Amino acid sequence: MWEPHRYGTCLGAPYELALPPLSQTEPPGPYWLRPCRGDRLVPHWPLADFLGRFQPGPIPHEELLGSFLSAIS
Repeated sequence: MWEPHRYGTCLGAPYELALPPLSQTEPPGPYWLRPCRGDRLVPHWPLADFLGRFQPGPIPHEELLGSFLSAIS
């Protein structure tokens, strides 16, 4: 289960995330900077660990995450 995370927010239904086709590596439109090695999802824990180490900015959905964390505290 994805725990609340400062650098990545996991939203459930009815939210969706549209990804470009795996073969889309150039514009126009959304594209992959590096080609994917497969079409499988990654487990959540290595992704959460990577986000915690890399700390990308700006922090996504800071206001939404704050309200969610206060609701479960």
